[in-house]
Amino acid sequence: MKRLMLIAALLLSGCMGQSTTKSDYDRVYIGYTVAGGPTPKERHTTEHVINNTAISYTTRYSNGTVSYRKTGEITLYEYRQIGKNVAETGVYGMLDRYTPAAAQTGDTSSATLLVSIDGRNKTVEMKPYVEEYLPGNIQKIISEVKHVTQSLQP
Repeated sequence: MKRLMLIAALLLSGCMGQSTTKSDYDRVYIGYTVAGGPTPKERHTTEHVINNTAISYTTRYSNGTVSYRKTGEITLYEYRQIGKNVAETGVYGMLDRYTPAAAQTGDTSSATLLVSIDGRNKTVEMKPYVEEYLPGNIQKIISEVKHVTQSLQP
């Protein structure tokens, strides 16, 4: 009987001694906004958002009024994978602002990329916004965000 109690005590202490640790990429927010440029007035601003609970795609008139909004679901695995992929691009080492000299044109848009993963934040501004003139790691993030929110777009 003593032996059974000892085994039970050892098993219970082993189970209680294990702690649950927080996973990487538990809190993910990625916002990508493009404003201005040669776009129809109902799409003056487009916003793509990915977070732990949902994805969304929104367009706004130049006065800020929403002209279209659609949201969708995202799974735990999906947002953690996106957080991992974005973190692996070196987002936290990027410049805060990109102004591609070769892209200096008259009527171009501007863009902002906001990334927050597990409490680490980064904002990257792109003006003028001409995607093909941006570094590859920013293009990769933008491509991933567009891909995830593609099903929400009209």
